[in-house]
Amino acid sequence: MWDSMKNVHPYVKSCEISIDAATKDTYENKTRLGGNWDELMTNLKFISTIPTLKRVKPSFVVQHSNYKEMKMFNNLMISIFGSKSNVFYGKITNWGTFSDSEFKIHEIWNPLHPEHENFIVEVNNTLPAKNAWSNLQEFIHPKTTLI
Repeated sequence: MWDSMKNVHPYVKSCEISIDAATKDTYENKTRLGGNWDELMTNLKFISTIPTLKRVKPSFVVQHSNYKEMKMFNNLMISIFGSKSNVFYGKITNWGTFSDSEFKIHEIWNPLHPEHENFIVEVNNTLPAKNAWSNLQEFIHPKTTLI
């Protein structure tokens, strides 16, 4: 497909890619049903070779099925894109995809979720990273230093 659009090549400076997983199992069986992890990895490695690309925004919709992969995702994106990577972590939103009861399972950021405290630990182990940003600021605890 890239080769069929040669006229746009010089103008491609950035791209955003929604991935939502850091492992094959999560990608293919939880967040991107029917997805092909190996093909994704091949495509990401190809994208990393585009010489005009200055910034890549891999995005990760945080939910119950993937929140434990947040840091791993950041590390994976750095391993592929290096300093061009600018990861975005966002809370899952229900756009009518889930029933209310189904959505309660996914919304790990809800303080009433049974794994919410584990989510807080993951957020604070991952953010703030130099190359990451999010809409999860209210869950980031400032680091304190004891004197």
